[in-house]
Amino acid sequence: IAYNAAIGACQKCKQWQEALCMFSEMRQQELAINVESYGTLVGALGKSIQSEGPIATLSHMRLLRLEPDLITYHSAMRA
Repeated sequence: IAYNAAIGACQKCKQWQEALCMFSEMRQQELAINVESYGTLVGALGKSIQSEGPIATLSHMRLLRLEPDLITYHSAMRA
């Protein structure tokens, strides 16, 4: 939960690189990453100039058999 909140704060401050680093830390520490985690990352990446980031993240979710929710899809479409 703390990582999701921190990634969300990065999203609000348009610090997508920091959000991506925190998400990577979650994966390295083998923390539970859920739809909310990915959705928050998609939102943060949507604030960047990296337009392919949100779409790549959605694709990665599907590979892990995580179904994006409406908020995640909306964030990706806004990117």
